[in-house]
Amino acid sequence: MKIRSFLLQTVLFTAVFLFFLLPPLFQGESSESVLDFSQPDILFLHIFQTAFSVALLYAVKSVYGILPEKKNPCKKNSPRAMKIAVNTGAVLVAFGELCVCAAVLQFAAAFSEDGRTSAQVIMPESFPGWILCVVCFLLAAFYEESVYRFFLPETFSVLLKNVVSKAAGNIYGGTEISSQTEKRCVIASEIFSAAVFAFSHRYLGFFAVLNGAAGHGNRRIYLKKTGSLVPGCIAHFLYNLLNLMLLSAF
Repeated sequence: MKIRSFLLQTVLFTAVFLFFLLPPLFQGESSESVLDFSQPDILFLHIFQTAFSVALLYAVKSVYGILPEKKNPCKKNSPRAMKIAVNTGAVLVAFGELCVCAAVLQFAAAFSEDGRTSAQVIMPESFPGWILCVVCFLLAAFYEESVYRFFLPETFSVLLKNVVSKAAGNIYGGTEISSQTEKRCVIASEIFSAAVFAFSHRYLGFFAVLNGAAGHGNRRIYLKKTGSLVPGCIAHFLYNLLNLMLLSAF
């Protein structure tokens, strides 16, 4: 690999990690967390995050040469309705798994004082406020799926393989790494990505961290299986929307 290309990849990854992924890890746990869904100015933050996500996808394509590869178990000449049905099924299964996992962890948290974190919830006070909140949820889902489910594991895996390859070249005089070593790099990047996303939820408590790790794994699997961010985005959006409805009801 050319040194310039490696440097560009390293700079892009480091910049995104430092400015977007690292700060949430330092948001400390609090027993009085506030979830405010009533502020309309939060829309500007989500619009910025969405624009950043789109730019990031193009940057990853240019610098790393990778993009989600669309996959579908249906044959190319299969009816469009069948392809839509397959993708819809992926969304529903992913959403169902998120709900089941969250319910199990919520049940476990009910028996653990350490696992519960009370949060003050401020809901929208008008119909336009609710519409704005729903739009923000959709944009936030796209941002998290792009950054955490695609960018972080894919780029970190590439960088890790390059570092190992360079180290192998310095030690053994060759730049090729074995398939087993490459697999270990992929596993390490997946674990690292899951940990970063999970611990960005630590301000909500221990069980929120577990739920974050499980949710990340769930949507990462469907991204790899379908090669598309869409199923994960929709499942993520529906899950957050369901939580909002439950919070407003109870």
